Amino acid sequence: MQSIIDDLNWRYAVKKFDTKRTLNPKDVDVLAETMRLTATSYGLMPFRLIIVDDHETKNQLRDASWGQSQLSDASHVFVLCSIVQPSRAEVDNYMQLISKEREIPRENLNAFADNLMKKLENSPNLSDWSARQAYIALGALLTVCASRRIDACPIEGFDPQQYDQILNLAERGLHAVLAIPVGYRAKDDKYQFVKKVRLAKEDFVISKS
Repeated sequence: MQSIIDDLNWRYAVKKFDTKRTLNPKDVDVLAETMRLTATSYGLMPFRLIIVDDHETKNQLRDASWGQSQLSDASHVFVLCSIVQPSRAEVDNYMQLISKEREIPRENLNAFADNLMKKLENSPNLSDWSARQAYIALGALLTVCASRRIDACPIEGFDPQQYDQILNLAERGLHAVLAIPVGYRAKDDKYQFVKKVRLAKEDFVISKS
């Protein structure tokens, strides 16, 4: 238990990455799998992950993020994108996948599919719901990054429309929600030595027992 607490105390939002260090492919795969396996409502996964590691695109993302250097200096940039309008096609594909993986006849899932589709159709803020699912994946990513001593810096401060254009997201029915540069902190990033500030446990946890 203490190990994960130590990991989370080690973690901070990196302000300056070491441009000479890059993640190995195994670590990139582990981080991608972390987000693929994260919890989502109904298990529908209404978001996708874009992994950017080429310098030209990272520089474009930096320019669309008001010059934040983490975007260009990190080893990789993970961009979480919501599905703008989850449709019957997504639901049907999900049912087919459940049927295959759990060896359940597809027709046995009709009630579940209809109920899920009804909820999606009646949701007044479907795009917001999809975006919130991406934040669940973010939490899992930051925890696993810390456990592997990989640094990250979640970024919301960017122009989503520019991201959509740079990454050709609109043609995929996607919209940029979060950017997470990942890599390794620079030795001279002074913020790694700043004490973490959080509410005391007694001020944060409200017990009703």
